Amino acid sequence: MASCDKLHEERLIGLGQRVEALEQTAMYYNNQLTILRTVVQTIEEHGVITSINEHNDGTYTLTMSNGEAVTLRNGTDGKNGTDGKTEGLNISVRQDTDGIWYWTLNGEWLQTPTGERMRVTPYDGKDGKDGKDGVDGKDGQDDINLTLPVPQTRINAVTGNWEISTDNGVSWSDTGVRANGQDGTNDIFQSFEFSADGTKVTITLTDGRSFTLPVTNHP
Repeated sequence: MASCDKLHEERLIGLGQRVEALEQTAMYYNNQLTILRTVVQTIEEHGVITSINEHNDGTYTLTMSNGEAVTLRNGTDGKNGTDGKTEGLNISVRQDTDGIWYWTLNGEWLQTPTGERMRVTPYDGKDGKDGKDGVDGKDGQDDINLTLPVPQTRINAVTGNWEISTDNGVSWSDTGVRANGQDGTNDIFQSFEFSADGTKVTITLTDGRSFTLPVTNHP
């Protein structure tokens, strides 16, 4: 009986550790999605990187002109954590012909439960084209949803599949993509590189899409 109890205890501990590892992986991935939105928002606002701080673990914190800060790993160190790489799930962004950036899932537009494409940011990136409606003092942006949600992900502990929510965690959909490995890895961002003169930083996503941001106060 004592041996049986010990076995059950070990299994429960193992299950708890597995669930915790899955939660950490999803948390890391969700953080990357928030960082990606910050990058797109900075681009839409024609912002710049105001400072770059290097850390001992090989990561860099980039502070944007809008006050937001993101932490990324340089491409030269990008091999870290490959044992926990998640294959198949690819959440990214793409700008449509209307000039608006939308979230994508494995190359397809990511849609809300009501069937609408999910915008990345509340900004239209069109240099204030709608400002003609600013007679109310809000420059035509009074209808902007400042609490626009970011896609959220989690790993189902039973099926082992990635699930995604487009409504702040109210509902979840099975992506059919299995999560391989338990360690977090840089699944959204592949690398970032400094230009030769240090005036620009190019951020590259795992799907090959890249963004270039100017840097102020460069050496």
